[in-house]
Amino acid sequence: MPAIEPPDVATIKSWKIRERGVRDGGSPTEAFEVDSSHAERTFLCAWEHRSAVFAFFLGHAQIYDDSGTTKLSRLPAQAHPKYRKLIATKILAARGHKWIGNEVPIDSEEGYEFNAEQLNVFQDCEFSVLYEHMQFAQATDEDVADAGDDETIRYVSRDAFEVAGEYLQLPGAAFVWQRGTPAAPNGQSIPMNVGKIMPSAVVSVTWHRLPEEALQPGSALWQRVFGSDEGDDQFLGKINSAEMFGMPQGCVLFSGFKPIRRHSPLGNGYEWDITFELSFKPSGWNWVYFM
Repeated sequence: MPAIEPPDVATIKSWKIRERGVRDGGSPTEAFEVDSSHAERTFLCAWEHRSAVFAFFLGHAQIYDDSGTTKLSRLPAQAHPKYRKLIATKILAARGHKWIGNEVPIDSEEGYEFNAEQLNVFQDCEFSVLYEHMQFAQATDEDVADAGDDETIRYVSRDAFEVAGEYLQLPGAAFVWQRGTPAAPNGQSIPMNVGKIMPSAVVSVTWHRLPEEALQPGSALWQRVFGSDEGDDQFLGKINSAEMFGMPQGCVLFSGFKPIRRHSPLGNGYEWDITFELSFKPSGWNWVYFM
């Protein structure tokens, strides 16, 4: 399966998309509030192309093979034309406009008989699109390629940063007094425990809307997390060898992996939202506290 090709101008024109309800003020509508700003617009499109139009508005993703390398291709969701941080997340309602017939022709002799597969056919589809302020950025396949195939620049949210302090102490008599003069107690052991607060944090990062085939036994992501039968070591439990989300090399431990399987908004399958838990230690995971 190749990378997703964005629809060209001629294809989009054939869908006959136009906004509806403009004259009476029914579209667009907007609301602004903390963590919940959103907008709604109503459109018409050609009935037979409605599925392609919905995929165009909501975006989708697929896995493909690029000369032996597994890659992710995305068609980003459509952004609001004015408020670019608002993106299309839902088709709130879709209904037929101007009935023109039945998908399965009715027998003139037997007349109409209802069955579960019978559908009406319309000239247009009227639908409403909800735009919401999402917690991740969007980017095209070209943007990712320009960033060195860095998928963290799109559909990745940094959800939580839980800071804690751990009091680490050494056994009694591990230190001695240093007074700078020979007088007591210089050089004598300190009998009580001493220690210090060591800061740490658990960082939660979620990768959104991955296609279902991205996580299954044998997939590239599966082998990255759990290892492979060919002897590839798992990443779970490993420490970063390069800077990661602004945190220095050697300070991030891959400590948790929580995939959630969701229904695709296009109604044609499933997608994954995967949360990675990263344990951050500013002093580094390869450093042992002594003083």
